[in-house]
Amino acid sequence: MTRLKEESCLYTQRYNSGEVFAVRMSTTQKRDMKFLFKTLVACVSVFLLTFSPIQAQRFSAVVNISDFNIDNTSSGNTNIDYAGSTSLLLNARYFTKKNWAFRAGVGLDNINYTVGDGINTDYDARRRDLTGVFGIEKHFKVAFLDFYPGVFIPITVVGEDVIQQNFDNIQNGNTRAGLGVVGGVNARLFKILLVGVEFDATFDDFKTGFWEGVNELSFAPIRGVNYNTSFTVGVTF
Repeated sequence: MTRLKEESCLYTQRYNSGEVFAVRMSTTQKRDMKFLFKTLVACVSVFLLTFSPIQAQRFSAVVNISDFNIDNTSSGNTNIDYAGSTSLLLNARYFTKKNWAFRAGVGLDNINYTVGDGINTDYDARRRDLTGVFGIEKHFKVAFLDFYPGVFIPITVVGEDVIQQNFDNIQNGNTRAGLGVVGGVNARLFKILLVGVEFDATFDDFKTGFWEGVNELSFAPIRGVNYNTSFTVGVTF
């Protein structure tokens, strides 16, 4: 009789333990299923927002940020070395139904350079130029990517050269124009966000002023092709 009671108690303990384990397993599985479901919904939402068919864009506003180069130049014994030049350009585009884009932009170029002849004239200078850009591009859509080549005309209002040493600032106030080609690619994310990179090559032909002495202002030619790479970010609608 005692043995039957012991076996009955042992069976009851095992049964209850198994019941608790089953309940615990069921709760864990439900929690895991909820987590997997939420993850799946989030992934599908991102995929649909990013890769689903989107309406053709008509307008866009994109900012170009770059660290550009200007070829160094010289005049006689004086060398002009450019370094640390940056550019910020805001572009607006209007798109036709055949994926042509008319582009207009305005921005600032911050230019730093050093002038020196190793004898009498050595100084650091900086200048801020106002730039306008007008161009046309052809856009090719591949999934969520937008590839484009184009041509543009940059028009620059040359600013004042601020001299860091004991020389007077150089008042420029002149305007120059160039000719450039451009190519780039944008990734269109969440239907409105644009992120990409842009390459351009611009031909310039102008003269820059510099001091050869305290009272002797000279001009050096800047002629050639300058290359630039920009990071781009903006919106489209």
